[in-house]
Amino acid sequence: MKAVILVAGKGTRMKDLTKDLPKPLLKVGNKTLLENILDALPQEVDEIIMVIGYQGHKIVEKFGDNYHGKIIYYIKQEVLNGTAGAVLSAQKFFIQEKERFMIILGDEYPTKEQVKKCLSNEFSWLCREFYDPSQSNAITIKDNCITEIIEKPENPTSNFVASGMMVVNTDIFKYKPEQHRNGEYYLTSMMNQFVKGHNIQVVEGEKDIAFSYPEDIDNFNNEDKKDCLIKVRKILHDDKWIQADIIDVDFPNGKKISNFLRLKVKNRGSVSVCARMEDGRFILTRQLRPVAGLSIESVAGGGEKGKSWEQLAVKEMIQETGYRPGKLVRVGDFYTQGDRIDNKHHLFLAFSCVEAQEKLAGDEVQDIERIIRTPKEILGMIKTGKINDMPTIAGIFAHLYYELKR
Repeated sequence: MKAVILVAGKGTRMKDLTKDLPKPLLKVGNKTLLENILDALPQEVDEIIMVIGYQGHKIVEKFGDNYHGKIIYYIKQEVLNGTAGAVLSAQKFFIQEKERFMIILGDEYPTKEQVKKCLSNEFSWLCREFYDPSQSNAITIKDNCITEIIEKPENPTSNFVASGMMVVNTDIFKYKPEQHRNGEYYLTSMMNQFVKGHNIQVVEGEKDIAFSYPEDIDNFNNEDKKDCLIKVRKILHDDKWIQADIIDVDFPNGKKISNFLRLKVKNRGSVSVCARMEDGRFILTRQLRPVAGLSIESVAGGGEKGKSWEQLAVKEMIQETGYRPGKLVRVGDFYTQGDRIDNKHHLFLAFSCVEAQEKLAGDEVQDIERIIRTPKEILGMIKTGKINDMPTIAGIFAHLYYELKR
């Protein structure tokens, strides 16, 4: 089986790191990006076609014509105008009709397990959550198959994107690439046609793995060094909802703390949805909280086994407000008090909300009142302290930022 690896690009966002070096030869961890790709490929992938371009001779010098028994061929992309042209330049290496092969971008960071899962399907695409889909792509999924993909969308509808590794066949060469508004010809425009006649299975990868800027490499290389060593000294309370314990912590810098109170929440985290109607008004709830008292806040709820955060966001919206999102965008994940409380929030923005046709039963303990206010009124409520819930305030300002960005 063949794998086409695209290593022609300049990697300009890496700045000085790629001044004299092709991006795939940048070191991540203890090996280069390209070495990680090659090491992740199983024995059945025995032929490698590298599409080279910028500083391509350095890739040829490093890998030659063989890597651990895998034959390597090289083809130069003469015009660096996008990934579509790179793939098309490799067409001459394929003679058999309907031949399956892999396409991998040279800055992808796959694991052996992810490659194995991709190859277990006739056609597949590695996908993941990504913090900024507008710099990547937006995909539509039905029955775990990709049905549409849009490159660098202006208004992404979710934070789930297709990455740089896929399994296709030679039908891909039949599709003419389309020019993006930025002038480039992306492989995604060909894949958007390919998915119409082929079942492309989604294989889920690790969240936010991307190497676009120098700090992405720094953050990845330093991630293991940031972990704390935690020892549980005593468990004070443990039930199906929460565990309270006393811990000792050893920090990477050598410092230590002892007898520290930690709360571990057992609901897989929580979801928060900051919602707006078509006319721009915010939809919030007013409810009585045991600690905060009467609280005005966004829709929120705990995690549930077997349900994605997107599904829970929609469910909580309908339950608590009677409204359904027209569009749902995932902003990101965060802790409200990361030193003591192990409970991650998953924040979503809901746009163009409309009244839901269906009704869902909510928590019988909750007494929830829906309130709808203009942005001016909402900002006044934050200023006066009537709104003091942190995920809610974060969602409000995220919404207003999105409005300014548009």
